Formats: sequence, C-alpha cells, structure tokens
Amino acid sequence: MNLTEWLYKEGYKTVKHVGIGGKIADLIAYNDKEVVAFEEKKSADEIQTAIGQCLHYLEEANKVFIVLPFEVLKKHGIGLLFKGKDILKVIDAKYFDNSKDEILEKIKNKEEHLKEKPKRSVRFSGISEKDILKLLEKHSEGMKILEIAKVLNIPRQTISKYVYALVVRGLVEQREVGRAKLCFLKRRKK
Repeated sequence: MNLTEWLYKEGYKTVKHVGIGGKIADLIAYNDKEVVAFEEKKSADEIQTAIGQCLHYLEEANKVFIVLPFEVLKKHGIGLLFKGKDILKVIDAKYFDNSKDEILEKIKNKEEHLKEKPKRSVRFSGISEKDILKLLEKHSEGMKILEIAKVLNIPRQTISKYVYALVVRGLVEQREVGRAKLCFLKRRKK
C-alpha cells in the first residue's frame, strides 16, 4: 500500500507538490479539520534537508511528516528510535560483527582522559587560553562568552570550549547574572 492509499483509508484527500510555508511539499493530505504535509526522501543522506523543509511547512500545516522508505534504513542496518518521554524502537539495528577492540580501547582512554584535569593549554583556531585570560583580566566586571568571541573574532562555540577547559582547571569561574552567564578570572586567595 502506498502513502496516498493509506491516507485515503484514513479519511484524507491528497494533492502533490503544493507550495506551503514558502517551500513545495511532496504531498499534502487534508480533511475538514486539518492539513498534513509530507516530505518524502529516498535516501538517508536527505534527512537533514527534509527536516529543514518540514520546519517551513509548520508555518501553515497542522502536522508534518518525513517519509523515508523502510528499506533504506534496513539496507544499511540502521535502527530508528523515537525519543520523548519514553523511547520507542521502531526499527531494530542490525548487529555487525566488527572487531571492537580498537574502538573499545579509544573509549576507555577517553574515559581515563576525562577523569584527569587538563595539564596543558588547549589551542584552537590560532589563539590560546592566555588570550582569554588576558581579556578577562582587563574586564573585572565579567564578560559573556559571546562578547569574548566578538572581541577575539573567534566562533562562540570555540570560545565555549576554551572557557570550559579554563573552568575545569580552576582559572576561570562563571556566574549567572540574570539570564546571562558571565565569565570572570578566578582570583587567587592569598
């Protein structure tokens, strides 16, 4: 049974390729109470695109679905879970009998590494933690991560990594001030 037949049995009329939310939906189902948009994809590579399109459909549709052939996931052995209040397994993942020794070693090493405090300065995108420390020293009133990112002309996500490493090492502290989280140079007690 194809999707159009199933929708007809569920009491919907259907129409293909209709503009909704500024995009063209593959299929629209409708009845007197609601409009439902469907974005059909043929490969798992297209899921990210489908999500973006569906967000546009939400502007006008009551419900939105991504339709992906079962065979696509099954062929690759990829499982499908729905995560909400409970976990619902829709498609079970195939078990691949691959050698696990190498990846297990990496995981164990990562766990051990996370237990230790970082000993050296982390370096991203051509700047060092020292640049952040110098900046915070000049701004005793504290700075938001976004402000630090703008001054140093570095992406906010990168600055977040720096600040996290500095907080773990006890060099920087963060305080919530209203809705903002301010970063301060941690003062040493004499």
